[in-house]
Amino acid sequence: GRHIVVTSAMIKEAESPEELAGVLAHEMGHVTERHSTKRVLRAYGIGLIFQLVAGQGELFNAVGGLGNTLVQSKFSRADEALADRLAVERMAVAGMDGAALADLFERIQEQELEKRGEGLNSPIWEYLSDHPSFDARIAEIRGLAKEEARENSAPRTPPLNDRQWAALKGICAEE
Repeated sequence: GRHIVVTSAMIKEAESPEELAGVLAHEMGHVTERHSTKRVLRAYGIGLIFQLVAGQGELFNAVGGLGNTLVQSKFSRADEALADRLAVERMAVAGMDGAALADLFERIQEQELEKRGEGLNSPIWEYLSDHPSFDARIAEIRGLAKEEARENSAPRTPPLNDRQWAALKGICAEE
């Protein structure tokens, strides 16, 4: 539906307006590239193929569901990587450092490691995940941000001044 929802939790998590702008730019990439629509169409197509090959029943549900999940994860990782790239490009054009998105991901990675432990970085977890690994993603974003900084000479400007950022954070503050 070309809508992006920003939760108060995301605003609370962001330490700077650039980090929040990075998330918005990332989500804009998903919207402009129509990733949700393409994913739904792929899921229906893959499901139809499994149904034709395996037929109906429990075997189809087990094998087809797992196969669909694995195939969709691969597509989703590619979509996430593209959305990251588009976010860094958009941020550079707007005069922001795309590395702010990597800063946010580093903090989220630390939180996830505390919750899930070192298994989060295992090859199996990465293969089954619908997102690229945090380490690879952070490194890629930082590399793209450096390239964009060299290629784009737009003056660096924060999306919100300190007063505006404090007001936005205040809206989401717990009472």
